[in-house]
Amino acid sequence: PKERYGHMYRYFQTNGTMSHNMMKGTSSLQITVDFENEDDFKKKYRVLNALSPVMYAMFDNTYIFEKEPTKEYNIRQKIWENTDPDRSGVFELSMDKDVSYKKYAEKILNTPIIFDEVNGDTVYTGAKLFKDIFDPEKDGDDKIFHALSIVFPDIRVKKYIEIRMMDAVKYPLNFSCVALVKGLVYFDENLDKLNEMFKDTTFEDIQKAKEETKLKGLQGEYRGERIVDIAKKIINMAEEVLEDEEKPYLKPLKKLMEEEKSPRDKFKEIYNKDGLKKAVEKSALSLEELDV
Repeated sequence: PKERYGHMYRYFQTNGTMSHNMMKGTSSLQITVDFENEDDFKKKYRVLNALSPVMYAMFDNTYIFEKEPTKEYNIRQKIWENTDPDRSGVFELSMDKDVSYKKYAEKILNTPIIFDEVNGDTVYTGAKLFKDIFDPEKDGDDKIFHALSIVFPDIRVKKYIEIRMMDAVKYPLNFSCVALVKGLVYFDENLDKLNEMFKDTTFEDIQKAKEETKLKGLQGEYRGERIVDIAKKIINMAEEVLEDEEKPYLKPLKKLMEEEKSPRDKFKEIYNKDGLKKAVEKSALSLEELDV
């Protein structure tokens, strides 16, 4: 294993009750999107953070946790909410009306970077903040990239925006997610609709919705509306704008949401009927599904 993981393991021993679960027991589907300028960044960053509880619930794929079935939903979300709060979950600044490059940069500057490269060696820096380590006169882009990469929020910003909420899911559901994201953020009409939909949403609203989904999954509420109904709405929005050859990629996800079930729910059904082995086998990707 890389030396960096040893430093991270050490740091997370005292930062976050489930940080080690994050390091050893999570697997995700992550999607990146571009932004063309700061205004475009603001729109996409705010909307994607607002969608965090919805995306967690739609792609929840964890029924077995630490060898046992779990009554809770969105275990991935629970793990990240209990990882170091300095660097995970939804950043509070994301829902500020004046969110900007500067605000995000200030957040990074005021976050510990855990380790640093000094004369070719990886050195543990613990709780030392990036602003106390970074020398703009001497340090290059590689150190900035490290600082941007050592935070793990639901929506992470580099030279692009990373969407990180979804559990790992198999083909073709993973393609559904890609099609959904494209349909929502690469078409101005949908991006504007989402901005209007979430214009009054606060950080506290997002956190409350996350608690709802942890207990109720897709049936949880988000500002008075069921998560699953929001999911159906955004799928329809994406379907309206995608090219004809792209629309079929949404079908597996649309079918799940029409049934009001997540991948976790489908796994649970098989588990309760046929046991763990069958549930795992039916949830695994087969060559037949890939048409090879």
